[in-house]
Amino acid sequence: MVGFRPRGGGHADAAVLAALAACVAAAAAWVGAAATGFRFLVADRDRRFLRKSFGLYLASAVIEKMVAANKPPALGGKNREVTIYFSNVAGFSSIAEVLTPPELVRSMNEYLSAMTDIIQEYGGFVDKYIGDAIVAVFGAPLDDPNHAERAVSAALRCRERLHRLNVELASAHRA
Repeated sequence: MVGFRPRGGGHADAAVLAALAACVAAAAAWVGAAATGFRFLVADRDRRFLRKSFGLYLASAVIEKMVAANKPPALGGKNREVTIYFSNVAGFSSIAEVLTPPELVRSMNEYLSAMTDIIQEYGGFVDKYIGDAIVAVFGAPLDDPNHAERAVSAALRCRERLHRLNVELASAHRA
């Protein structure tokens, strides 16, 4: 009969058991590390892809809601009621004629950044900038039953912020 046979209990047996226990512990640690690595590489791949793909376009709160929903966005689109926000700077050509190029770039960066922050704060995302114009969407990619109300609230806040920007621009231009 082949197999393990008990020997007389000695120090050699204790050393073998201790070595075997250490090997089992090392193997368990390796399996745990491999499982963590597998989860990082495979299981969380979709979440990392979602964050990376949309990170430049959507507010982080919107991305986190998409990740929490645990449903990747489907290609092909859906029919959905959304609110589209359009805005542009009234008299932009006249403004551009009196500002130096660096002043114009600085003013437009300040304007577009301020408006974008407000739009994202209200759950919208900027679809595109067309010169001085902003096109934003409320109610997508995440469904939002209050998209119209949020868009109107964002527009009102943008108007308030624009007034403050105009005052700042006028005082800076006079100086």
